[in-house]
Amino acid sequence: MPRFLRFFPAIAMLTMMPLAHAAESESAGETPLRMEPFRIPVVDGGRVVARLDLIVALAPDPKSHAPIVEPVLRAAIFAACVEFARLNVSSGLPVNVVALSRSIDEAVRDAGGGGVRPLILEVRTRAIAS
Repeated sequence: MPRFLRFFPAIAMLTMMPLAHAAESESAGETPLRMEPFRIPVVDGGRVVARLDLIVALAPDPKSHAPIVEPVLRAAIFAACVEFARLNVSSGLPVNVVALSRSIDEAVRDAGGGGVRPLILEVRTRAIAS
């Protein structure tokens, strides 16, 4: 059996955790703002070898009444994802969603989105034929 098949149960658990958290926040009365999908190029050796597809929702903090400035947060999330893809994503390996989530959380916090929780809804890599 190929080694990568052992990771499928872990991948399923990691992808279901953000979905469960998003459903929990919706039941608490919050309405997450689903952003347009991100499409991040994965570069290896100076060539684009894959694409990281990512869907993120922004859940407002009920204690904070600060407005969500989506263009600023989108730019911060995009920059964090490009840096993450450059360092940590390969076309043949699963994405470390926990590390990606930490990168996105830090970027949103640095961009002044303290009243927002980013929720990763979907992550996928697609190889690009050369």
